Amino acid sequence: METPLKNTRSIIFDGICTAAMNAFFAGPFLAAFALALGASHWEIGLISAVVFLSMPMQAVGLYAVDRWKRRRGLVIFCALTARLLWILIACLPFFPTKASVRFLLIVLVCSGLTAAIPGPAWHSLVRSLVPLDSLGKVFSKRLAWGTVIGLTLTLAGGFFVDAWPNFTGRAPLEAYSALFVIGILFGLIGVRAITHLPEPPMEGERPESLRALMWVPTFAMPVFAPCSDSSRFGISPST
Repeated sequence: METPLKNTRSIIFDGICTAAMNAFFAGPFLAAFALALGASHWEIGLISAVVFLSMPMQAVGLYAVDRWKRRRGLVIFCALTARLLWILIACLPFFPTKASVRFLLIVLVCSGLTAAIPGPAWHSLVRSLVPLDSLGKVFSKRLAWGTVIGLTLTLAGGFFVDAWPNFTGRAPLEAYSALFVIGILFGLIGVRAITHLPEPPMEGERPESLRALMWVPTFAMPVFAPCSDSSRFGISPST
């Protein structure tokens, strides 16, 4: 098994890549992109709510982890699928149709639902890899670096969008596609970092029913709290 130091470095590096990805996937760029496509205020609100509407899918992920006990594989598959779906969004300006906003919403919902599934798997995997007394230190570094990178890239992205028409002579809408492609690349690098993590065996041999898993009291799992990160695999409501 790899050393804990290499594991924590991979976890922190994945967090940096995820923050960089969400700097372009969420917040002002996604909202401006949707408005440029002709989205209404109601549709902008729906886009912002996707990440919350997809939260029940974590129950599916909880059941899948308990049934098949392949946490890293589930995380990699769902993260890769959710991030690659953004290729369809990046291509929208090159195929303008009246249904562009509807297509954007469909892809965002699919990406959000897929991204929510591996939440329990990620929490469990991190808890198995990082010693309990190191969780706070590891995730404070992950959050600090992610915040700095996310803020820097958001500002740089704003200047990029403003400069795009002058330097390229192309439609401003295509600047958002370029940012989304960069975000996809960051997301894929993050998935690559996850593949470097080992897969420790899970405790317990008999899978539980979904009802039994849902009734596990929250206070029985306090070690999962530091691992929370609702923007791990897809769009973030806070950026």
